[in-house]
Amino acid sequence: MSNIVNSTLSDSLNSAGIIRVPQSVRFWYFICWDILSLSCTLFNLYFLLFNRTFRRALHNHIFIVLLLICLIDETCTVPWFIRNDATLTPWQAPYEFYLFWAFFEYFLYSLQIGLFSWGTIERHILIFYDRWLNTNKKRFFFHYFPILFLIIYSLIYHIIVYFILPCDGTFDAFLNGGLYAPCAFTRTSLGTWDLIAHQLIPTLTILISSLILILRVQWQKARTHRIIDWKKQRKMVIQLVSISIIYLLFNIPWVGIILAYQFGLPASIAVYGMVYAKFLWYNITFFFPFVTCLSLPELREKIKQKLLFCQQEQRRVHVIQSTIIRRKVPQTIEQVNVSPIQT
Repeated sequence: MSNIVNSTLSDSLNSAGIIRVPQSVRFWYFICWDILSLSCTLFNLYFLLFNRTFRRALHNHIFIVLLLICLIDETCTVPWFIRNDATLTPWQAPYEFYLFWAFFEYFLYSLQIGLFSWGTIERHILIFYDRWLNTNKKRFFFHYFPILFLIIYSLIYHIIVYFILPCDGTFDAFLNGGLYAPCAFTRTSLGTWDLIAHQLIPTLTILISSLILILRVQWQKARTHRIIDWKKQRKMVIQLVSISIIYLLFNIPWVGIILAYQFGLPASIAVYGMVYAKFLWYNITFFFPFVTCLSLPELREKIKQKLLFCQQEQRRVHVIQSTIIRRKVPQTIEQVNVSPIQT
């Protein structure tokens, strides 16, 4: 959102409940993917948090934070939309709850994009400048501080936009699958800052950092021929690039439609694009846990071990049960043979 969300666009957003993804489509799409995504998120967090090696690995920290954000999204905002779409009439709730809902939705979205854009930059540090992280002080400054700063900054910024600055908006379109445009974004300076700092720069950072990382690793591989280092770097590059594709695929339509409106796209057309682009961005939350799981070789290995263990346990139980049955059958036959004949 930005200063492009002016009074004309705000009127389009807040007055047209018909501009929406079909209610039944959103309901079933959200409920199916939310169940699958939530299960995968809990699975990932279980291994990443309760395994000491995974938990202490610096390259996993940003993904743990992003998975926690997905968990909040999957257990709060998505179920709220499911609850709202379960009936033909919008969910009746206090104005304050609607405002918190709209705030929470956009806050989590912006935080996700911002954190992952930093994650693409940090991956360069982890691969090429690991000496920057060899002391506690350096690790705090280059690893922990950026994550904490982005979380605190994003929270304060969105609290100001949604709760401090006065606004008299309506949530009719929001409850029908549309958007809620904060009044603060009609102010040029704040709106421009939101567009550039929270959407355009993070999206470009993800794209450019991922491309540069691929080129740097390939160049280093050709120059040094260090196979051991290359194998380690290859895992980290595949992990980053696969997740970058998800973020770019479902975030670029949102950023693109806003920029198109900025350069002359009529509001009556832009509002349709924004509604459907917003629907697409939820796929970041839905698909991120699966891509994370598939891109972590250690996690895949743990899954294989667990599945193999379960199969072995099932076979062992089956063998024990079969042995018990075989032992019982001869005993039963013997008892029948020696039983006295009744006259």
